[in-house]
Amino acid sequence: MVQSFKARLLIAFLATGLLFVLIGVQVDDRAREFATTALRVAAAIEKKERAVRVQSDLKAVESAQRAYLITGNYSELEKYIALQPDLHRARHELLQLVGETQPELLQTLERQINERLAILAEVLAVYRTAGPADAAALVASGRGAAAMDAVDHTIAELVARSDADFTTLTARMSDVSRELRLSIPASLFACTLFLGAVLFTVFREQKQRITTEAELQDTAQTLASSIAEMRQITHDANQLTELSELLQSCLNLDEAREGLRGKLSTLLPGLGGRLALINASQSTVAIGAHWGQHGLLAESIFLPDDCWAIRRGRPFPAGSHPEGFVCRHVHFPNPDEPDATYVCIPLAAQGEVLGVLTLDAPRLITPAERELALAAASHVGLALANLRLQQTLRTQSIKDPLTGLFNRRYLEASLEREVNGAIRRRSALSVLMVDMDHFKQVNDTHGHEAGDAVLAQLGALLRSACRSEDVVCRYGGEEFAIVLTDATLEAAQRRAEAIRAAVEQMEVEHRGRMLGPFSVSVGVSVFPLNGSTPQDLMRHADAALYQAKRSGRNRVVLAEAEA
Repeated sequence: MVQSFKARLLIAFLATGLLFVLIGVQVDDRAREFATTALRVAAAIEKKERAVRVQSDLKAVESAQRAYLITGNYSELEKYIALQPDLHRARHELLQLVGETQPELLQTLERQINERLAILAEVLAVYRTAGPADAAALVASGRGAAAMDAVDHTIAELVARSDADFTTLTARMSDVSRELRLSIPASLFACTLFLGAVLFTVFREQKQRITTEAELQDTAQTLASSIAEMRQITHDANQLTELSELLQSCLNLDEAREGLRGKLSTLLPGLGGRLALINASQSTVAIGAHWGQHGLLAESIFLPDDCWAIRRGRPFPAGSHPEGFVCRHVHFPNPDEPDATYVCIPLAAQGEVLGVLTLDAPRLITPAERELALAAASHVGLALANLRLQQTLRTQSIKDPLTGLFNRRYLEASLEREVNGAIRRRSALSVLMVDMDHFKQVNDTHGHEAGDAVLAQLGALLRSACRSEDVVCRYGGEEFAIVLTDATLEAAQRRAEAIRAAVEQMEVEHRGRMLGPFSVSVGVSVFPLNGSTPQDLMRHADAALYQAKRSGRNRVVLAEAEA
């Protein structure tokens, strides 16, 4: 009878083990699909980055050629020639990454880029043989702009397809996670029922109740522990999925930091934490979010070399009394607590360390907590990299890199918005066109690097001379445009005179030499006196600026009212 009992019990455990193996196989299959999809998500992001790199390199080549045509400076021609290998390298990398999946689109892009490069070369040839006037006429024909617009359109389509792939793959990750959440409890429930039925049948036939009850109790405890562990794994997977979805919905880094404060404290209860990000210049690390108080002190701002995890690019564990190797940005105020521990986990994506997640507890951090923290850090690093890329692309599309002011594209969009707002509010709106006098002499005398320094300081002066609600833009070359909201003609004239006077006092130090003095000419137009559309205001302000130039420069001229 005892042998029969043992045989039946062995059969029960074997059957249960088989069920657990089947469950494990199913979970492993879903987990592998989840990991594969995550890699494809990363590949979609990389495709987008490579496409934007090709566009940026082409525009750099175009800018160098244009600078050579305008200035005649051979250094710009050398820059134009030197930039082309980078463009071809970026094209080759994009072809290797996307070529097999979207060959038609890449062939179109290759043809359009070759066409744009051919037009650039043709303009240079005309410039050398026929002279600047014929080259300018060829540029004004619009062929080059149309070719570049075609490249931008194809790049935009390629980026849109990458974004679509990203959205589809992210949705698939959510589906796989949902399948895990549904299948694991159901499988566990079926396993529990099966095991209960087998044990009931076996134990009903046995006479040794005490031995059977003891063995049954041990089995039940093992099963309860397994179920609890499975439930915890399911709960953690749900939390990680929700964290990933929330981060993907964030619009900027500040929003992500605020959301992570509460989400990570819920995901890792019992642990104090600090989320610190490296600044754009890679010079400092600043804590952006923190939660929990467990006695560990941490510097709010520290150097990247102060953290071993950032240095090594992988997690750095430490005990309460480590010898020698300790992160300099953390301190144990109470060394008498032998069980206090902390761990630093780098936040990385695409091989770049973006920050560090520091966790601490007045006890030993368990392996399960550590593994969960590593998984969370992986999600956070990927999301932060995506947000930083989006923020960089937005900034590059509307900001002038030399002065930090808005560019002409942003001016056109914002002026349309401000004019509509002035119409609704029935308020005034002024436009200032500011042009530096004799700027060509600065470049000819001191070089283009000095000219860039002058333009950068002039941009800073204009920004400081205007209110936060005003729009200050670099219109092109040494010409700037300022949109003054709720500013009458008299207020705009006073502001223009203040800017003109400030420029007269401006000095620029370059390579140990003081450059100056400088002056600007300013043209002023005002809504609705000089028109009711952005085009009218810009045209009148530009006409007033040229009148100021013709009248001797270093002066402010108001646009004439429309008849």
